Amino acid sequence: MFFTRENDETPFGAGICEGLKSWRFVRWQMGSHWFLVTVVVLIDGDRCTDTLMISRLEDIASLAASGAESSEVTQVQLVSAPYMNQTKQWTMEPLTQIIEGFLPGEGDKIVHVLKCRNSTIYIDEDVLVRIPQLIKPKVIFSDAS
Repeated sequence: MFFTRENDETPFGAGICEGLKSWRFVRWQMGSHWFLVTVVVLIDGDRCTDTLMISRLEDIASLAASGAESSEVTQVQLVSAPYMNQTKQWTMEPLTQIIEGFLPGEGDKIVHVLKCRNSTIYIDEDVLVRIPQLIKPKVIFSDAS
């Protein structure tokens, strides 16, 4: 979840579209990973690109599932914290695939496998050497490029 304070807001958005707000910046105080997601939206026959900052994989899955006719998730980048990417800084890594499923012996706990373009693989926040066998795997996102 991203945070803002009243004094972070600028009046710019109000002049573009009714109900739209804009901020000079948003705050990320959680310390865990998040996603920069590019979505192409069909509005009155025109294709418009939106870039969204999303903190939950469930929201990416929802966007991808609602797509086809009105929107399409075209790119997802993982913004990972140092403890997750095993470096000393935050990094942004383009994802090639997000897979949801269950690990054998883990009960009903849903896990997410994040496959990066640079061949790094994460399962939720842990780095993996190879993709585990998932029960009922479901591809949430796959990079078309």
